[in-house]
Amino acid sequence: MIKNIVFDFGNVIAKFEPENIASQFCDNENDRALLMAAVFENWADIDAGRIEYEVYTERAMSLVPARLRDNVAALMRDWYLFLPKVEGMEELIRDLKADGRGIYLLSNAPTYFSEKSKIFEVLDIFDGKVFSADIKLAKPAKEIFEYLFEKYSLVPNECLFVDDLPQNVDGAKNCGMAGYNFDGDTAKLREFVFNVI
Repeated sequence: MIKNIVFDFGNVIAKFEPENIASQFCDNENDRALLMAAVFENWADIDAGRIEYEVYTERAMSLVPARLRDNVAALMRDWYLFLPKVEGMEELIRDLKADGRGIYLLSNAPTYFSEKSKIFEVLDIFDGKVFSADIKLAKPAKEIFEYLFEKYSLVPNECLFVDDLPQNVDGAKNCGMAGYNFDGDTAKLREFVFNVI
């Protein structure tokens, strides 16, 4: 029986769309491409905690022309303000909580986001949260799933993992969890969690 639902954050709870984020900080299309290349091409490094956020920011600023350095600094400071909610997901999470399910977060995200994530009020009702950079592990490595199980005393086969990336869902399944590859259709996920599993 599935007692716990473990959610990814980006593109599950809120949309993480680099092009949309970059467009908030740069109007010119060519400059925006430079900004995206500097900031997002190695984003996995800060998600995994392989590099400190401030060092990564400095590196990204060094990769753009001088006229765009302030744009990079602003983006690295404020990007989390431009993550639109996935329609219907907050309501689904609250309904699952009301149904007595355990609700957990397992997100590949920088330490900076783990500090800023409180702006997403729905996270207040989660029973536990793990952000990858905080523990220097990242999905789909089995160690991050094992960390989640141990930290919150979860039994893998009592958990469903919801993520938008197939490789992360596969990682969860390899650790004994049920998995759901979220495609943006919250109604379909609702049907699955309430009527299928």
